[in-house]
Amino acid sequence: DGKTVNNVEGEGAGPWDLRTATVKSVNAVFARLIDDVGVEQAEEMARRLGANLAPYDSVNDGVSVALGVKDIRPLDMASAFGVFANHGKRAEPTPVIEVTDATGKVILDNSKAADNAKPVIADVIADNVTDVLRGVLTSGTAAGKGLGDRPAAGKTGTGEFASNAWFVGFTPTLSTAVWMGHLDCGAAIRECGMYGINGVREVFGGTIPASTWQHFMKRALDGVPVTEFSQPAPIQTFADAARRAARNGFDPGPRRYPAGTPDGGPYQFDVTPPDASAPTTSTSTTTTSTTLPTTTTTIIAN
Repeated sequence: DGKTVNNVEGEGAGPWDLRTATVKSVNAVFARLIDDVGVEQAEEMARRLGANLAPYDSVNDGVSVALGVKDIRPLDMASAFGVFANHGKRAEPTPVIEVTDATGKVILDNSKAADNAKPVIADVIADNVTDVLRGVLTSGTAAGKGLGDRPAAGKTGTGEFASNAWFVGFTPTLSTAVWMGHLDCGAAIRECGMYGINGVREVFGGTIPASTWQHFMKRALDGVPVTEFSQPAPIQTFADAARRAARNGFDPGPRRYPAGTPDGGPYQFDVTPPDASAPTTSTSTTTTSTTLPTTTTTIIAN
């Protein structure tokens, strides 16, 4: 759309890898990324995860979509991030688990809704996204807002002029979204900025929203057993793919080790090199003689 995408600090720092850019929430990297993969394709992926976005608009939807210009419900955000916690499977969000009447009869039961989760992305992708998002709470824009010894991951988000602020985070068992902002700023978005709230000079996603998420999650998970995220599979780099192509697709596979050898040796080191003996030399007298050929005839009787 002809506008320049800036980081909130207005600074640049050369190239960034996606892990570091995510942890530090670098706007320019994700604007470039969505431009590379395609805005329409990125929106389609968001819908697969559970984001109920407005239809793609080829005229108005640009790289700013990566920075949150399209409206979305907090419930959808919590549901979408739950896909990462659930190894790529999505379950319909269920704000109400159970409803009973005055006699105790159950008239609504959603307790088994998670059993109907369906895969929407590969588990290796979901687990690696989770691994990246864990850094946001340990060394990124929401550092210090984690859950102690309980594994957690999440992402901050801040609208232009601090008009909206988000934190969406999850553990292996619960996904929660916190949003602060204005329902409709219209053209006066600059006047919707949130400043000087609760002693915070300017509300970013890593301030009040992340703190609110932290306090809520600690209460909500009180008594829930601590579980660990799945170990993500290693990400294959372009360099690996290039080397494989140079080998015409041949993959040597994992390193192989000797088999069938007894434990504990015996092993021999610094083997003495073999000692080759020189050939023996002798002097002899040669006598030359001439032997006449002899012809022998054999008769075979039948």
